[in-house]
Amino acid sequence: MKANVHYIPPFHSNERVESQTGRGEFVLFHGKLSVPDNELAATWLIEEVFSSDLGIPFVIAGMNPTDRLKELIGHHDHIKLVENPGEREMNDLISRAHINLLIANQSAGVKLKLINALFKGRFCVVNDAMASGSGLAKLCYVRNSAAAIRQTVEALINAPFEQSRVEERKLVLETTYSNAENAEKLISLIRN
Repeated sequence: MKANVHYIPPFHSNERVESQTGRGEFVLFHGKLSVPDNELAATWLIEEVFSSDLGIPFVIAGMNPTDRLKELIGHHDHIKLVENPGEREMNDLISRAHINLLIANQSAGVKLKLINALFKGRFCVVNDAMASGSGLAKLCYVRNSAAAIRQTVEALINAPFEQSRVEERKLVLETTYSNAENAEKLISLIRN
């Protein structure tokens, strides 16, 4: 018996890669901050990666941060909270960041925030759980320990994001993650 299983990546709000070359202004972690997994990841990044001032601005942005997370961020001059940004502001943060630092504590399918960061942002540093099942690890720096993440952030913060990386993303994202192409695949599967 032949299995009728076809993978269609998630649909998202991006049509083309808009990553800017050059250098960004900060490292960004973003997500819905009231979600325990995101709060745990943000807390871990503050305490284990950015607790000592690396001289690198770190921005945490998202919806409904807990009082505990706000208090923790308040103890660090180099860490800024952007609370409840709208879609336009969040997209602006993603595109202005030099590094989008995306950490998850559990693998739960392809993360839309990773797709958005790759379409709009510069460097992406992620852990295995964030990249799992996406086929996007090759476009990211995959690091799991605090020491490896810190070392990678320090190495990338002064490196320009080059046009060759934008082109590499286009080859993957504008084909495999193309909404138009995936809609056509879906229509074809429904008709057959």
